[in-house]
Amino acid sequence: MRQILLLLSAVLLTLTSCEKYEDYQYDYEYTATYFALQKPVRTITQANNMALQVGVTIGGVRENNQEHIVNFEIDETLLEATPFALLPEAYYSLSDANKMVIPKGEFLGLVDVDLNEEAFMADEQAHLNHYALPLRITETTADSTLGNAENPMAGKDYTILVVKYINNMHGYYYQKGNEYITDATGAAIDTIEYSHEELVRNETRMVATGGKDSVVINGVGSHLDGTVIDKVTYTYKMALQRDANGSISIINVAESDINNVEDLGSSFDLSKRLFTLHYKWIDADGLTHTVEEELLFRNDGILFEEWSLE
Repeated sequence: MRQILLLLSAVLLTLTSCEKYEDYQYDYEYTATYFALQKPVRTITQANNMALQVGVTIGGVRENNQEHIVNFEIDETLLEATPFALLPEAYYSLSDANKMVIPKGEFLGLVDVDLNEEAFMADEQAHLNHYALPLRITETTADSTLGNAENPMAGKDYTILVVKYINNMHGYYYQKGNEYITDATGAAIDTIEYSHEELVRNETRMVATGGKDSVVINGVGSHLDGTVIDKVTYTYKMALQRDANGSISIINVAESDINNVEDLGSSFDLSKRLFTLHYKWIDADGLTHTVEEELLFRNDGILFEEWSLE
């Protein structure tokens, strides 16, 4: 009897599995176009020509056997419930001002967004999550659009694309160097060496975009930003400024607990993505810290990102 019940259960399970599988063999009752993401953040680099793409997709079919046209508009009202500002028209151009085409045989329709590098990067807010391009689908040749006219923020008929940039100095860097500590007479007190032959064993520093030609480093010498000593959290930062000739100078950051850094001659080799830094400061005990270090590029740190109001 038990064997009969087990056999019947197996047959029923097989039939159920077949029914579920058959659901994926046929097209849905209608097609729908939509923006896959409503809150994307795109970080643009100087290396990729300050360009990106945004697009719509079509669902409801396993194969797309016809071309679809999706009309869209820039809808500034979408930004009313957000902290973002509308991306100024002077900062970008679209490959098509109001239409995306999903070609036959494909599932995506894209439009190119080309940023005006000079205008965009000259804006002091453009490297932050500040400017957005709000797009809404207005019409489609598909059967429908995923959205809700009574509650438009609940559907997928729109996207609020936040756009920012990073400059070509930005990234995570391996740090290799020495910090020489001397007293007021110049006598050696200590040497802190932070350099490993095996590159990946070295500490990393975040070199973050502060503007078109400036970055902020999350550390000063051997002192890492956010270090906790006796339950006290210390801030260690310094900025680097690049001039029109490509030369680098160190700028003090007011909120840093080390903010009296003197540049002794620093440089940045863009072709190697390599900082060579030489600087010093005097601590509260009157000791001089002289740093000679290199920052070697690891990666730009760009990850998939979505914005949130929380």
